[in-house]
Amino acid sequence: MLLPISVVLSMRDEYIGQLASVPDLAAKRQTSRYRLDYLTISDARAAIQKPAEAFGYTYGDEIFNEVINALKKEDRFVEPAHIQIVCDKIWELFGSALTQHPGKSLPQISYEDFMKKTGGTVRIQQEYFKEILEKFERADQLEILDMLSDLLTQSSKRNVVEYSTLVGGALRNAGKRASLILDMQASGIVRQEARMGSQFVEIAHEFLIEPLQSEIVQHVTQSEKLFRFAQRAVAGAFATRGDQARQDLAQRAENLTRNAVVALLENAERCHWTPEVVDLVVHAAIQKGLSVKGFSTLFNIRAATVQPILPSVEREEGIA
Repeated sequence: MLLPISVVLSMRDEYIGQLASVPDLAAKRQTSRYRLDYLTISDARAAIQKPAEAFGYTYGDEIFNEVINALKKEDRFVEPAHIQIVCDKIWELFGSALTQHPGKSLPQISYEDFMKKTGGTVRIQQEYFKEILEKFERADQLEILDMLSDLLTQSSKRNVVEYSTLVGGALRNAGKRASLILDMQASGIVRQEARMGSQFVEIAHEFLIEPLQSEIVQHVTQSEKLFRFAQRAVAGAFATRGDQARQDLAQRAENLTRNAVVALLENAERCHWTPEVVDLVVHAAIQKGLSVKGFSTLFNIRAATVQPILPSVEREEGIA
């Protein structure tokens, strides 16, 4: 006996063509396909009202007007994702409680309560990214902000960055960053798509740019900026190939400033260390006159990684 199971697939337009590689799906595509476009004003009102009524509550007309006026584009359309963000917040603050008290008539959320608790639709959008970010620990917040800052241009526009460039690189924990990107996708903060045989990432919505910039200003201190600069400097030292990649380690280390090395040491636990990167940073520390005592313990890598360097330092600086 076959179970009556239906499957709903959701995807962006540019991926529809790939269904041709699955014959059974391709054959049914024309008869069971629904294209979700921008909503008209009347469709947007229905998208807000009908789910609420199905769960046992409703809104006053003033709330409908406030939400739609804030979200509409060209006075004609509304993005479905924007409605979802606003309605999720309304459900969180009002709807889930109202459904617990069914009566003869649907309880109605008043405009005054809506504005008092949310600050309005624009405020809900502005607070959305902050609320998502606050779910993460401090170290993960900084990783998220570092990645998302690369998705902004200098003119505060959305930037598109190749996935491996965003998550990889020297001193970066690619696994952790990849996991955080997935979390950001699930929350609707970023989206990932295939282009020219590679995966690219971009910020999902324009309204997220200003809140993102605000969080960067609040959380990314000068010392954090220096740490990120140091990470990029180390990545640059390993970016070349061929003869340049085999240049003397001390020559590469000269490109790291004293402050950059200090920033790396102060944030050692946040970095993903490899033997090659340890050698580079230790050489740079020696060149800048910094003590390297305890590096092998700090980096928690095998002693053989730093042993070739430490004996000469001990002789020169008397480090035990």
